[in-house]
Amino acid sequence: MKSNNNGFGYIIFFTLLSVTAVLGKSLINRYFIPKKNSATPVAAHSEKIGPEKQSEKPETWITVFVHGIMGIKPHITPANIIRIILDRVHNTAYAKAVELMREDPFFFKYQAMQTLGLQNIDPTLVKPGYAVGAIAYIFDEISKMAHPSKEINNIFLTFGWSGLSSRSARQSAGVDLYHALEQKIKKLREDGIEPKVRVIGYSHGGNVVLNLGAAHPVDYQGHSFHVDQLVLLGTPVQYETDHFIQSHLFKNIYHLYSRADRVQGLDCFSYKRFFSHKLFKSRYDLELPNSLKQVQIRVTDTVKQKRSSQELRPVNAQHSTVIMGTAPYLRDRSPGHTELWSFGWREHGSNKRFPLHPLPIVTMVPYIIKCVESYDKEYTSEESIIVDLRPRYAHAIVRKKGDSGDSVLIPIVDLKKVAELGNTIEKYKPDITNFEQLHENHEKQACKTAQLFQLDKRRMERFKKFKKRKTVSLDQIITA
Repeated sequence: MKSNNNGFGYIIFFTLLSVTAVLGKSLINRYFIPKKNSATPVAAHSEKIGPEKQSEKPETWITVFVHGIMGIKPHITPANIIRIILDRVHNTAYAKAVELMREDPFFFKYQAMQTLGLQNIDPTLVKPGYAVGAIAYIFDEISKMAHPSKEINNIFLTFGWSGLSSRSARQSAGVDLYHALEQKIKKLREDGIEPKVRVIGYSHGGNVVLNLGAAHPVDYQGHSFHVDQLVLLGTPVQYETDHFIQSHLFKNIYHLYSRADRVQGLDCFSYKRFFSHKLFKSRYDLELPNSLKQVQIRVTDTVKQKRSSQELRPVNAQHSTVIMGTAPYLRDRSPGHTELWSFGWREHGSNKRFPLHPLPIVTMVPYIIKCVESYDKEYTSEESIIVDLRPRYAHAIVRKKGDSGDSVLIPIVDLKKVAELGNTIEKYKPDITNFEQLHENHEKQACKTAQLFQLDKRRMERFKKFKKRKTVSLDQIITA
């Protein structure tokens, strides 16, 4: 899912008016039934900030990256909105266009995406446009920096699915991912390796990975493996999948979101809600599990200094305005939807002021999880905590939302190292100029080809019907 401009927002607003009647009954059932406050306290974490204990055995982690939906912007029409809400998008021009885009390697060049199914990422392959290789390299480096005393062997994979804005497509993809992971883990176990599993779903890819829970009933505990870390990144929270967080398949769930993400809450294609939510909330039929941690990602930087001195402005990390990020010399540079997942290699589509530029937030997941697990204050699964990354000061501040009293300071990678990592992955950067124009051209070409395909398909169907009628008429004449 991509960032939308203001005009796109207005299009959505006015076109949605035409489908209010379709959603009316569901909205009434959804919002007028009393909710039950069933939030339960999350146990305080015992991990202390400081040197980690030396691990006895090396850990092997499988990390799977799952992309979101493909470009939907050209297909926003009243008719398509109704089709998406009713989940009747298969065999349409929209579905064909997404299929063509999904097969186009151009869209693999700036994000963690490969071909369909569970695919290995080759860490030895270094070439322009191999974005998954850059993701794997940075993620591995950040993992080692976040846990310097641990020996970690990382296996990186991507899971490709159709990319359709369709509930049934996401559910089917989730079940396919479950069985693919089952086979991968089985092979590793045959080699004497017992891996831990981390699955990261971006945008609607998060709803795909939540559908892992659909592989078995929620109360089924006989899984052949467990997901040790389920990471949802900018995922629209929807009624159709939110209950899967109760699945025993997931040991720990990290729901990461950003207040600057304008796309996450805009998804209006859930037939049970008018818009998606940013947070999981308990209700009469859903109790949030203790394994769920809801985390707002914030990135804070300093204002540009007017004086010629390049020295870093000193800060009092204990002052409430510094902790809350409201000090006059601090600026909120939180990531948008694109900065969560994609490299900032575009000339015009990337935020150059983003402190981690060109690295996306997904590469910082090991540090973010460490920050969450290091936060030893008590909070509930209904509450959000804020992980405020401040690479210019080489630390992160973890606190409860709206509270500066229970904050914890945690060391992270500094801005100099971020710049070094950014320079290192230049060899993966696609050798493309005018990236935005090319992106638009590839989208338009897919849409045009899909429309022609659908037109030819309708012509063939009409021809077959006509031929069938002619044959029937001829048979009747011969019989007579």
